[in-house]
Amino acid sequence: MAKRIAALLLALAIGCSRDRSADARFVDFYADVVHAQGTAFDSVTAVDSALAVAARHGVTEQELAAFRERMARSPEQWVDVWERMQARLRELETASKPNGDPAAPSPGAIP
Repeated sequence: MAKRIAALLLALAIGCSRDRSADARFVDFYADVVHAQGTAFDSVTAVDSALAVAARHGVTEQELAAFRERMARSPEQWVDVWERMQARLRELETASKPNGDPAAPSPGAIP
């Protein structure tokens, strides 16, 4: 199951709503997964962190697959969701840097 979730996460990230608030859940989920995986040292840790984020957000494999399928059928909607995902990820990245300095390296970044 972990490999299937990881594959679905990858499909979601690569490119693959009716309800913008429902999409917000996946926007936060995606940004949290990418942010968590930024500190992963290997693929096992990356999958483990993705599973932990999924559990924290209450996102199931079936819900993720349904979201991906819905976005694949609606490219114009996907653009909006993708832009919101990127904005949320930038917020997380800035918040994790010393003093919120966007120019500072991320914690755990290799110099």
